[in-house]
Amino acid sequence: MECKKAENEKKCVCSSDTCPRHGVCCECIAYHRENGELPGCLRGK
Repeated sequence: MECKKAENEKKCVCSSDTCPRHGVCCECIAYHRENGELPGCLRGK
């Protein structure tokens, strides 16, 4: 499966745009899950 990073970044609401996982949702979700956190895109505003 091809990563659609450029397409994902257009819709990403996470404010951490300097994060190396920004727009790479599978890596972002896995990283935050491993650390017991919610990624920015799943947090309430």
